[in-house]
Amino acid sequence: MFDVPQHPLDPRRVVVHLVHRARARMTALGQVDVRHPAASARNSRPSSARVSRQVVMREDRLLEPAARHRLDGHRVLEVDHGTQHERRRARPGSAPGSYTRRMRWNEIGDVDCSVARALSVVGDRWTLLVLRDALLGVRRFEDFRANTGASRPLLTERLATLVEHGVLRRVRYQERPERYEYRLTEKGAGLYPVIVSLLTWGDRWMAGDDGPPVRLRHETCGHTTTPRLACPDCGEPIDPRDVRPVTRAESTS
Repeated sequence: MFDVPQHPLDPRRVVVHLVHRARARMTALGQVDVRHPAASARNSRPSSARVSRQVVMREDRLLEPAARHRLDGHRVLEVDHGTQHERRRARPGSAPGSYTRRMRWNEIGDVDCSVARALSVVGDRWTLLVLRDALLGVRRFEDFRANTGASRPLLTERLATLVEHGVLRRVRYQERPERYEYRLTEKGAGLYPVIVSLLTWGDRWMAGDDGPPVRLRHETCGHTTTPRLACPDCGEPIDPRDVRPVTRAESTS
């Protein structure tokens, strides 16, 4: 057996602690032993991430150690790195045969939920900043880069995604050399209420001592305004406490 480092934050100490906890848990459940990297601790510095990937086989199912541990007052959170195949586990308290699957971020667009599908396109802080500028009239790559502070590769990827989903369209404005700009489509302009809602929320809860940095002026009447969400039928402001979601099944029944 090797000497366990004494410092509570040493990664080797974390690994040893997690391995012992996992072994004790598996033994208590009557499961097979867990393979662990302790034997190579003298020659290497294993990280806690290696322990987070450990699984044991029992009845052809993947079982994992607990996700959280405490070590001398320091919380250690194991990160689930996922596996190559699809895993399912029963939700506590759910009916028999009811399962939920670990959702990867790139799969969120497949969920039968409009919010989730929208997030698969615009659920990223850099994308929202690009949309903010596009709605303010910015069109060219260098202007987007200067306003957002994004790196070239990152900005290129975000713009390509928005073009792919029809939020922006790429238009050539110069032939020699070829240069393109990015213009909002009707689908992209439909995101204006989203950006305005974020602006309104930020003005109310996140503005500094100097107040909101930008205000909106309605050119039709000339007044500075704070747009609000209202019912198109009665005109009353929408309050989440006065709204009930109606599922597709309810609306068709």
